[in-house]
This record gives sequence, structure tokens and C-alpha cells, in this order.
Amino acid sequence: MTTKKETYPVMKQRLDEIIVQLQDASVDIDQATKLYEEGADLVRRMEEYLNTAENTIKKLKQGAQPKK
Repeated sequence: MTTKKETYPVMKQRLDEIIVQLQDASVDIDQATKLYEEGADLVRRMEEYLNTAENTIKKLKQGAQPKK
């Protein structure tokens, strides 16, 4: 895990790289397993990132609505 804050585009780019590597027939099973685990972890973190963004947008929208 990196010490800098990962952005969605950075995580997406790494996931794309992993997919390309997994499609390469010359990757041995041990490396493929490690890549798959890294990819699964990235997908989980990307989902968390999107959920956080969605919750932030919902809060902003609620705050922008006039009170009744």
C-alpha cells in the first residue's frame, strides 16, 4: 500500500495494467495469483472511493435543498 493518497484514475490505471498482464499467456501461475489479489484489492478500494463520493454528493444535495 502506498503512503500517498490514491486517486480513482491512478487506481483505474493500475487495474488496467493488471488486466493486460493477466491476459499475457507467459505469466506464471504464482505471478497471476498475486496480480489477481492486487486487482481484487484495487476493485474493493475503488468501490469504497465511489461510495464515499456518492455519500458526499448526497450530503451536498441535502444541504442545498430549501428547508420546509
